[in-house]
Amino acid sequence: FNTYVKYGKAYLSMGDYGQVNRIVRELHKSCQLSNGSDDPTKGTYLLEVYALEIQLCTATKNNSRMKAIYPKTLNLNAAVADPRIMGGIREEGGKMYMGEQKWNEAYNEFYEGFRGYQ
Repeated sequence: FNTYVKYGKAYLSMGDYGQVNRIVRELHKSCQLSNGSDDPTKGTYLLEVYALEIQLCTATKNNSRMKAIYPKTLNLNAAVADPRIMGGIREEGGKMYMGEQKWNEAYNEFYEGFRGYQ
């Protein structure tokens, strides 16, 4: 799992978004139950998958997909949520709200994101 996440980040930095999309789908599939819903016991892994997918949405400027994914990340119950992952997710959420000119929500998301980096 961690190797695929690192591959996804490497492809993202190279700009190979097709490969990143494929990796995100495979990683997300590994975190789902047989009926297709997210497995609540894999909250930490789902958080990493959603973080990579949000970075992909930001890079490709796919705001509609990001609006659908972002609320899912806030409702996840990760056993051990890495503050750097949540910080990155909140930062991207702040960028999303800035694009919509929702300044108060953007401020709150940036504040929470930067708090995660401390």
